[in-house]
Amino acid sequence: LYDSKSKKIEELTPDSRGENFLDASDCGGRIGPYIEGGPDVRNLEVFMSPCVTGDIIIICSDGVHDNFDPQMNNLYPKDLGVKQESWEDCLPSEANAAKAEWRTSEMGKIVE
Repeated sequence: LYDSKSKKIEELTPDSRGENFLDASDCGGRIGPYIEGGPDVRNLEVFMSPCVTGDIIIICSDGVHDNFDPQMNNLYPKDLGVKQESWEDCLPSEANAAKAEWRTSEMGKIVE
């Protein structure tokens, strides 16, 4: 969500990969047949955020989202101010927070 008043982007789903933040090939869920012919809803959540005129809701696929992943852009935790040497050494909550902050910063450069 691009907040037109603060001129900042807020990621409404920063923990969308949860514990599986290292595996971009796992989208975390899918609508089509997956488990015994049914959908994969293990990552299904509902989010809400107030919007005002001028705000922009940005919706993207997991593939576009992956292009804004610092790990996929050859950045390391230390590049984002995280103490660990590798992403594998990070706690999921720590990695997801750092990645979300970087992602929103990069998206903000494009929106502005």
